[in-house]
Amino acid sequence: MSKLPRPAKILLPILRAANFTGEYGSVGDRVYTWNPSVEDRIFPWIEVRRLGGVRNPDRPGLLGTAVMEITVYTDVGLPETEQLYEDVLEALYDAVNRQTVTDEGNLSSIKETMGATQFSSLFQDSWRIQGLIQFGIRPKQLPGPTPSPPPPPPTVRPPIRIVQTGWENYWSNPVLLHSQVTAGNTLIALAGTAPGNFGNPEMGEPTLNGSPVPGAYRIWETRGYDGIITGDLVSPAGDVFYTGWVLPNCPPGSRVDWGIGSNFAPGAFVFEVSGLGPAPTVGASSTGISATGVTPSLAVSSGTTAMTNAPAFVVGGAVCFGNILSAPGDGFTGFGNDPNDPAHLSIVWAGYKIADYAGQFTWAQTNINLPARWAAGVAAIVYGE
Repeated sequence: MSKLPRPAKILLPILRAANFTGEYGSVGDRVYTWNPSVEDRIFPWIEVRRLGGVRNPDRPGLLGTAVMEITVYTDVGLPETEQLYEDVLEALYDAVNRQTVTDEGNLSSIKETMGATQFSSLFQDSWRIQGLIQFGIRPKQLPGPTPSPPPPPPTVRPPIRIVQTGWENYWSNPVLLHSQVTAGNTLIALAGTAPGNFGNPEMGEPTLNGSPVPGAYRIWETRGYDGIITGDLVSPAGDVFYTGWVLPNCPPGSRVDWGIGSNFAPGAFVFEVSGLGPAPTVGASSTGISATGVTPSLAVSSGTTAMTNAPAFVVGGAVCFGNILSAPGDGFTGFGNDPNDPAHLSIVWAGYKIADYAGQFTWAQTNINLPARWAAGVAAIVYGE
């Protein structure tokens, strides 16, 4: 089907919409391409007939010209018929100037090739005025395909930051933070114990201001009592334990409590972290324990955690039974359970580093005084929704 419409399909709607009314009467919708039959012949009316025209050779489907014969009839008189023709001409010029678009297209240009001319009417007791006009014809431009929506802007996540750190030592319970936790932040809670004569405490899920945090989970779930890392399985009374928990999307609060009373760990640590999202996950983790027997190794190491995505909040820690541990390396910011007590110094440690790269991270320490049982762990916590 041709893209370029018949000129009459553009002209007729324009002229019918003009609603010509004057001394010649009212034309209404009586605009035709040929004179009407006898039973429909009511004066005045307008006829539009094509006499020639060509298409644009460069764009034959989009541009063309048409020479149109415009004829008006009235049964009032010659002056009135001439006025109707002038009104028709003005409406056509206005359509070109306004670029009026019909359902089929629009008139892009207008040129009078023969002005208004009186001819004898074909019908008794009537008058006829006629002229020739050349129009530019342009089809209605259909909308193109709907463009694809622009891609969403890249997600800009807030950076991972440490907000505050809290710790307690030697069976202090609970850990009291200096400030209220900002709603939506994550708490990383670590605790280690080497109970000796105090018995074996059961480290349950930590609470915030006395209530469990929805979605909380243990970072390390390995051998031992209540899923806690065990150092020496031969002598339960002398076992060492280290546990780590993630408390995501926290409500405000400042008290972190394991709820185990006097047999609490000799070291407990809480890190408030922002930028991990509402449901942070463990990107990678590893654990280490001393060998069974009387003389375990002097080396304290969690093993190596290989993380493939970044950034991450890397957290680690260790506990050693009755011995002092050196500060951790590998760029960790470390905290001992009792940095101010010369008698005990630090047998439980925790620390963190914020890594903006994928790589391997190792929590490593040394027994300073003598070999002893130990347990250690390291994990990379990454953003999650």
